[in-house]
Amino acid sequence: MIELYIMTINDFCFAVNDYISYVSRERREKIRKYKLRADKLRSVLSELMLRKILTGKFGFRNSEIVFEYGIYGKPYINNARSIEFNISHADSVIAIAVGDCAVGVDVEMLRDAPLNVACFFTDNEVDYINHAKSISMRSICFFTVWTMKEAFVKAKGISLAPQLKSFDTIANINEFITIIENGYIVSIYVPNRESVVVHYISSNELLAGYIR
Repeated sequence: MIELYIMTINDFCFAVNDYISYVSRERREKIRKYKLRADKLRSVLSELMLRKILTGKFGFRNSEIVFEYGIYGKPYINNARSIEFNISHADSVIAIAVGDCAVGVDVEMLRDAPLNVACFFTDNEVDYINHAKSISMRSICFFTVWTMKEAFVKAKGISLAPQLKSFDTIANINEFITIIENGYIVSIYVPNRESVVVHYISSNELLAGYIR
């Protein structure tokens, strides 16, 4: 079974420094390099959310969670390689997938799609997008394909750029679950048609569990 956690950020005004001690040294270094406050907030919330899931679901203590990274940056827990997880965030939404098989997730805010998509996608995917009956549906179709591609390569731990046309998401659409709501779209790669349970939380609920 795969569990998908979707969090909406209801408050961009909290103090990052109140919570930064809970995240890894690598994350703290990354946060310090960000110029925009919103990027700092999303980054710290992403790891706080993941740590909350791992401690609550698997019984880890926060100090026991140490992340390592694959060749293309896919993270894993060095003393629990059987636990698979993946993180994505966009604007005010963070999505995390957790399971016991390779998982990948991607979230995007819905917006106008590029006019020329042939350079990104297979012929089958281009037909799927271009046969949309309205501009809004074309955007949905575009970001459905885009998030599925992102979710797939993130699950495999490979680089996206060389792989854009190497696989067809529409031909394998049964290996994905896509959720569209509240102006965002999230796709999760579901190998072997694993069942998926979706949980919704807010940033206020998450932060309430941490002592400042």
